[in-house]
Amino acid sequence: MHRLAVRLTVALALLLLGTGCAAAPSSRWQSRGDGTAPTVVDSADCRYQARRQAELRLPRAPPDSPSRSRAPSPSDVVADSDRFAAENGFYTQCMRQKGFELVDGSLRS
Repeated sequence: MHRLAVRLTVALALLLLGTGCAAAPSSRWQSRGDGTAPTVVDSADCRYQARRQAELRLPRAPPDSPSRSRAPSPSDVVADSDRFAAENGFYTQCMRQKGFELVDGSLRS
């Protein structure tokens, strides 16, 4: 029962974070050179690379490991939020390496 409550809390927190990001559509990625938007392939590649980097640097214990047989502690939830933030940072880094920048869409000319 406690595990379910923790999972629901984490899911709700991620949903709220996602809603907050979606509520600010003015920021978008564009090419530094010609101002075009990234392709789906560019974005998907960076998301894959970011997830991979986060898994390498902030590994999770497998669900059936002895350390997960106990109820999750608050530090487990913090680790997930740290991993989420790290993944977003790796995504940003990848997009910039591909020649894109995050711009404020309200400043379009």
